[in-house]
Amino acid sequence: MKLFTKRKFLCILIVILILLLPACSSKKSASNAGKGTMNSAASYNGAPKSEVSEKTAKDMAVASTGENKTNTTGDTSVKQSEQDSSVRKVIYNASVKFDVKDLKGSYDSILSKASEMGGYVAGSKISDNVSSITVRMPTKLMNSFLKYLDTFEGKNKVSSINTDDVTDQYTDSQSSLRNLKAQEEQLLLIMKKANTVDETLKVEDQLYKVRGQIETIQGRINMWDKLLEYSTISITINKIPEITGGKEVGISFITFKEIKKAITNGFNSTLNFAVRAICDIFIFLVSIIPLLPFIALAVWLVIRYRIKRKKIISK
Repeated sequence: MKLFTKRKFLCILIVILILLLPACSSKKSASNAGKGTMNSAASYNGAPKSEVSEKTAKDMAVASTGENKTNTTGDTSVKQSEQDSSVRKVIYNASVKFDVKDLKGSYDSILSKASEMGGYVAGSKISDNVSSITVRMPTKLMNSFLKYLDTFEGKNKVSSINTDDVTDQYTDSQSSLRNLKAQEEQLLLIMKKANTVDETLKVEDQLYKVRGQIETIQGRINMWDKLLEYSTISITINKIPEITGGKEVGISFITFKEIKKAITNGFNSTLNFAVRAICDIFIFLVSIIPLLPFIALAVWLVIRYRIKRKKIISK
């Protein structure tokens, strides 16, 4: 009985030992693995654990910020593209030319009507025979203003309407502007986290370039908005020349007194001419007195030469 009890106890003890051995080996391997992981984390780039965790936190913050901005920008661009696709961006320009009899009246009437309809005159000029007016009119009222110009009883009328569809350029510019503004915000965040002067200067240089691009694109969009809101209408008005008959020419008679006066004036004019001619000749002769010796010598030489030549010919 006692022998059976001892054998039973030994069997139970052996079973317990067999079950405990695998558990102890797994605990040792787990503890060794934990120690290896802690040592490798501590030795990462030779940095302490606090610096590694801080750097990782910063990277995750920047990454999450960028991801959120990208998603937000993507959603905004999708909504904006859907909105812009339904509305075309078209710039309208019109030109009208005609001839009228009352140039000044038509000119003043057009200036007044442009202001009355909510537009304004961008430029105007008038002369005796022609006038030119440049009107900026809200696009939705352009057709109404053109119909008003049709009410003038003008001749040789010529009109045209030109369109410029800038939908694609406008949409692309808006997308570029959104992306640049998102980039500007990211650069501002990076500048706040810059630790050295060199890093700050590099970020400021990049920020300056991005803001320059933003101003350029925003200026282009603002220009398009003005051209889209107001259409340009160029008006040229020519004056029709008035055809009038010539003046009547009556028969006029010359009286004896007028004849006598005309003869007297003619005689006086002739006498004055003769006196002036004599005076001119006298002045000429007096002015050449200093030259008379030279003139006499020249005449004497010519006469002597001719006499000698005659003698030679006669021999």
